[in-house]
Amino acid sequence: MEEYTLKIWLEEAIRRFGPDPLNWNFVCPTCGHVQCGEDFAKINPPLAKDPKNIAYQECIGRYDKKAGGCDFVAYGLISSDIVVIAPCGEVHVFPFAEET
Repeated sequence: MEEYTLKIWLEEAIRRFGPDPLNWNFVCPTCGHVQCGEDFAKINPPLAKDPKNIAYQECIGRYDKKAGGCDFVAYGLISSDIVVIAPCGEVHVFPFAEET
């Protein structure tokens, strides 16, 4: 299991993808789909959840069947092995995609 402090995880996201969380890219560990918050913002109808806070934990396939139909979530029964230690506790997240 990989563990990161929230500070280190945020610094790495910004280093890789810039300061806008909608542009941070993550990889679903089950299907390999690369996604960002902007992808979730484009789903019609728009998701009720904040798109920048869903891309690192839920495969877009849960909402957009054209993305493959994968329904994996980082916090599910079988969770992601990457954990961010945040003030609220441990948060399981998807791995970052390759840098853009």
